[in-house]
Amino acid sequence: MIILTNEELQQLELDSFLPMGFMGVTSKATLSGYEMTLKVEPLLVEKIAEEYNKSCQETPVRIKILNTEFIIKGVETKPPYRLMLVTNGNADTLSDLIKAGLKVSTVK
Repeated sequence: MIILTNEELQQLELDSFLPMGFMGVTSKATLSGYEMTLKVEPLLVEKIAEEYNKSCQETPVRIKILNTEFIIKGVETKPPYRLMLVTNGNADTLSDLIKAGLKVSTVK
């Protein structure tokens, strides 16, 4: 499993976020999981790609960010550098990730 530090989290920028489903039938339903695509700084994408290639025998390859384990769906190692993830089990909220330093793309 690849583990990212909080400092490395700050080198990521949210590009897209897709909720996968909700649990509960009331107005207090909770998000059960999500997919997200992250833009990654060049040095960090090298580290992730290297670890990803070493771990390819493990199916699927996992990465831990904060308290959440994600399954890596793909790594783009040519510009624009991107990391595609899907949650695996209980997940931190998007708000938690942003508070910890995840940047959010803004349209100008």
